[in-house]
Amino acid sequence: MSDLPPAMTMYNQKRAFAKICASILKERCPPPLYFQQFTTVVEGKRIYEATHRTDLVEAIFNEDFPRFLEPVELDHYTKLASLRGIAQSGQLHLSSLTKWLDNGEYTTFANEHDLKGYIEPAHREAILLRCGKIANKSRGVRIRFCVNPLRADLRKVGYSQGQQTVFGKINSLLKSETALVFTPWGISRICAFYLGSGYQHESEVRLLIKRHAGGPDRSLDSHFGRIWPLEVVEERAGSEDLLCNLELLSVTRAPNATKDAIQGILNGTRFASIPIYDPQS
Repeated sequence: MSDLPPAMTMYNQKRAFAKICASILKERCPPPLYFQQFTTVVEGKRIYEATHRTDLVEAIFNEDFPRFLEPVELDHYTKLASLRGIAQSGQLHLSSLTKWLDNGEYTTFANEHDLKGYIEPAHREAILLRCGKIANKSRGVRIRFCVNPLRADLRKVGYSQGQQTVFGKINSLLKSETALVFTPWGISRICAFYLGSGYQHESEVRLLIKRHAGGPDRSLDSHFGRIWPLEVVEERAGSEDLLCNLELLSVTRAPNATKDAIQGILNGTRFASIPIYDPQS
């Protein structure tokens, strides 16, 4: 392709890219017209989408990291001390992603998909915030939330299992045919939803808010590093948060916690009448 006029080279690249995406995504792939209107910037050996559209990005990443767009009930496992903090403050604190970099979180996807620039020190502080675990196993108490993600990113976590992701498959074929790889808009967010195989037993779902330059930044310093507070309200109380709504529906005690201890934590807060269940419930 290098001997062709630039316009023809770009046309052939788009055509090859469209065919590869259609072969992998099938009916979930955007129509051919999308790729005809696809505005790209070629820098070095990468293709970047310049239109900031999400049709293709979501089709690709929903294969491995399904996104929740509607309210969904999820369980958050934590200690009694954390329950006390949530009840008294009426907030759930999302942790800065930089706190987890040294544990291999975020870096797994970047390393496996040739995106190492996203884990260089210059990028670490300004990328993402994430919540603690919303998973299926833990100790302490299980808090059930109704999560309405609104403008936040709520997805199932994918796990490295020695097989390529859909994004990886597309880029492998694209590189072999055009010597280029596709770097979609918003790729930095997806790195936070991919963990090593050792975490697979957690079946985790993550809630993530990205800080944008010039956009709202509610992050605060705490004893645990940078946090982003989200308002928590009781069921059907209504929240004014435009990024994500969290309703606290119930608390289930672990075998080592008593109902009296949990009720004592909730008394005097807006969550005093929240149901408390035994572990078998």
